[in-house]
Amino acid sequence: MRLRPLLAVIIFITFSCKKSENKPENKRDPEILITELTTSLSSADSISDFTSALKNVNLSNEETAEGITVFAPLDDLDNVSNTFNKFQTSKGSPEATTMETETPAGFSDAVIRDHVVKGVYKLADLTDGKMLTGLNGKQLRISRIGDNLWINNIAIGGKEIVSNTNQVVYVVKVSLENTSAVIARRFTEMEYPIALAEIKTSLSDWHEKLVVLDALISHDVELESIPQSYRNVYRDIDNFRFDASHQAILNVWREGYNTITRVNAVEAKLPELLSDSREKHAQLKAMRAYVYLQLLTYYENIPLKTSNAVPWVESNTNRPAVFRYITEQLQSAARSITENTSDRTLINKTSIKILQAKAALLEKDYQKVLDFTNQVINSNKYALEAPDQIFSTNREMIWEDSAEKSTNIKSYFWNRDKLPYLRLTEVYLMNIEANLALQNPVAAQATYSVLMQRKGIQAPDVNMNILRETWTSEMEREGSLFPNLLRWGTAADMLAPKGFIESKHRRLPIPQAERELNRNLVQNTLY
Repeated sequence: MRLRPLLAVIIFITFSCKKSENKPENKRDPEILITELTTSLSSADSISDFTSALKNVNLSNEETAEGITVFAPLDDLDNVSNTFNKFQTSKGSPEATTMETETPAGFSDAVIRDHVVKGVYKLADLTDGKMLTGLNGKQLRISRIGDNLWINNIAIGGKEIVSNTNQVVYVVKVSLENTSAVIARRFTEMEYPIALAEIKTSLSDWHEKLVVLDALISHDVELESIPQSYRNVYRDIDNFRFDASHQAILNVWREGYNTITRVNAVEAKLPELLSDSREKHAQLKAMRAYVYLQLLTYYENIPLKTSNAVPWVESNTNRPAVFRYITEQLQSAARSITENTSDRTLINKTSIKILQAKAALLEKDYQKVLDFTNQVINSNKYALEAPDQIFSTNREMIWEDSAEKSTNIKSYFWNRDKLPYLRLTEVYLMNIEANLALQNPVAAQATYSVLMQRKGIQAPDVNMNILRETWTSEMEREGSLFPNLLRWGTAADMLAPKGFIESKHRRLPIPQAERELNRNLVQNTLY
């Protein structure tokens, strides 16, 4: 495949353009302009089909009198790679679309002219909603959210690859031939709650699958103790005989990213004038960050799905960037979200603090864990409940799963109606661990004593062994044990008899079915 890094291409083109800018700026003769442009683009193998066809297009003096702007598509889908993504910073298309079809290898004169516009439009000129017209009359609509750009719902690379007073060139992901300038319609006040409910349902379904997988891989439950219909799906998870083709591992990955895709699409269609728009945006950011955090926890090496375009090409080789994205999204959401405690199915400011604590715990940043959990505990907005009342009241629930529970998941969770995402007990447990790790035994004991008082028992002197036992019993079947075992360093001792090999099984495999769809996904070690 003839693909050179676009960064090198841009450097070359920039140098070429600087030389060409020494020529008189008023030379917009069609033949001269096209010759200079195609010469500048000659090193860009990834758009060579378009460049070759551009050489043969016949433009008039009237068409080039004001200069031209060109939107050059990549040659084919194989060229849609990380080199494009360096300059395409989109965080979700403004409209879920299936228009992105394969660019034809040959370009007719008419198709070429659809990609060329009269006038020189620099990046700052491409404002949201701006309408352009191709030389052949094709209507082209710019969509813009921040620095993210689309033309007729096709992603534009994040910068000009040629830019002077006579011509500007952008790279677009695929041909504009079969696209239209249909306005990406935004949600109305009545439509947004429907879309949010769909996200909640998707999140709930995914959460249930992850909870059961965690319980089996950590031996929080045994396979024969869960509903029969689950056993076939999760068989071989508990004895570590799974590989990258296991259906349960694919389900957790795929449904997690499907939820992220839903959030991306809804966020892009959320109008700024919608009531409580900042709050709604913050809700979406926080939910997406939560899904990413959980996927990162179990798979470790995951990609950021920054666009809903097909095919999906993002790589999973930059874990620090993913973690940074999660923390930035949570920080951004925290600035806009309110402390709503009446609807426990929505993320609020307290929920975000807990997610920030969980992110810090994953990295063993115990000072941050302590800071965030202290804020939650000291706020007194929630209260520990008696053991037999925890799941029948809302006092301890901070973020609840709103979906009605299926018979299977209710059976798994002792016929309870609630399987919460976040509750106060976990905050206390994180706080105790952070105090122990930071050698604050008095503070750890004080927090532990409060936790035990709700059971009506005298708290023993707390240490890590007692904390581990308490955490396992308090949060049984709630989907957090496996990462705890890894963090505590006890996974090997506890799970080795079941087939656990820490160097391999400390992370789940990247599903093979997803790797076949996205060749940039790298498999985790030893799978």
